[in-house]
Amino acid sequence: MREERRPDTQAELANERTYLAWLRTGLALVAVGVAAERVLPAAGIIWARQLIGVSLILAGVLTAGLARRRWQAVDRAVRAGRPIPRPILGYVVAAAIVVNGLATIVLLLRADAG
Repeated sequence: MREERRPDTQAELANERTYLAWLRTGLALVAVGVAAERVLPAAGIIWARQLIGVSLILAGVLTAGLARRRWQAVDRAVRAGRPIPRPILGYVVAAAIVVNGLATIVLLLRADAG
């Protein structure tokens, strides 16, 4: 077992900045989810608008909730001299954005056609 060492200040600050960026991303997803639920057209399929809004809000809550866990995992890896773990949280956020973006496009196109 390796002895824990104190990482350099720049590594600690970079990890903290990344943590704060994840928190901002989570907050933005929550805000966009609320806006989507209020702004997107209902056009007879109100459930689709609600699904988009709620899923974006849940993605934001999940992102903010997992940000601290990610920060701790990176901190432990840096202190132990191990490689930094893969950014799984980034993949989850990207998937949520892509799926909800495509659903929003479909909803908007359907509203324009009607």
